[in-house]
Amino acid sequence: MQGLIFDIKRFAVHDGPGIRQTIFFKGCPLDCRWCHNPESKKYSPESFCLKRKFGNHISEETESVGRWMSAGDIIDSVEKDRVFYEESGGGVTFSGGEPLLQTDFLSEVIQLSKKSGFHTSVDTCGYASESDLKKIIPFTDLFLFDVKMTNNNKHKEYTGVSNELIIKNLKLLDEIKMNVLVRYPLIPGVNDLVEDIAGLAALVSSLKNIRTVCILPFHRLSEAKHKKFGYTYRMGGTMEPEKSKIETVSEILKSSGLTVRTGS
Repeated sequence: MQGLIFDIKRFAVHDGPGIRQTIFFKGCPLDCRWCHNPESKKYSPESFCLKRKFGNHISEETESVGRWMSAGDIIDSVEKDRVFYEESGGGVTFSGGEPLLQTDFLSEVIQLSKKSGFHTSVDTCGYASESDLKKIIPFTDLFLFDVKMTNNNKHKEYTGVSNELIIKNLKLLDEIKMNVLVRYPLIPGVNDLVEDIAGLAALVSSLKNIRTVCILPFHRLSEAKHKKFGYTYRMGGTMEPEKSKIETVSEILKSSGLTVRTGS
């Protein structure tokens, strides 16, 4: 079996504990306006014609995004950095895109990862069937679980899908006491209103075992990538949240008895 991968990042430090290798799966069921990896959305290999200007000369070159890899190929890549995982408490993280869009392949490679002794983390938007989620649960040490927003109408507007399945899966992971870090992208004008944060606090504080939220402040780093690959950047003039806003959000969450991190 093969999976469609669009990138592999070695020595990652923001995708779980320790030093890690992050495997980016191509394809995603969501269409988030602020997506940091627009080239990851489509579940198929793509070729992009890139134009570069040198003085008065414009050159064109083709860049391919997405390659088919076997589980063995990925384990071989991850194995290269084993000593760094062992020294730092790191491992391998499966991200995207959305890795659960390729559940059968993810299940195969994550089982091989555990057999090889690697700590495993899955970075997910949570939009997957319960049966697909259950295929990887026994082999996942940590879920990095994105909650974009709790208001369903806003979620549909900004991501293209309902959040009902996402919240259902979050509650499932909580019930079976999985290790889950809720991650919240804080985006000015989108999900940073008092009612948005109150909704997040109410959701997470209602859970029995999941008690930590990581705030991920919005940034515009993907604007250049949108331009590079010919995508329309849909966040307009949205700027990074001010430090005072991040602190206010953090305090609201802490007042609900939650542990709060910022940035990773």
